[in-house]
Amino acid sequence: MAPDLKVTETGINIMTQENNGVYEHILSGPFEGRKWEVLALCVYEFSGDKIKNVRTDYDRLSLAKQAVKWVFAKRAVSAIINTTEKGLR
Repeated sequence: MAPDLKVTETGINIMTQENNGVYEHILSGPFEGRKWEVLALCVYEFSGDKIKNVRTDYDRLSLAKQAVKWVFAKRAVSAIINTTEKGLR
């Protein structure tokens, strides 16, 4: 689905505890002629020597802000981001 997807390590490597591992990395690539980049976190659950479950989390609003082209869409995404970040700064 994303042939030009690039995964870059952040330097933290994989942290493990018991049957779980966490891996932080940066996903990036082009989308309709625009470059995007987002920090991602993968959580692995192991069963013996096999991966039982993988969950990836990333900031979808940051990704949307980078991908939108139209002025109205940019304003809408920025408004959502500003509202959700109120009190965090």
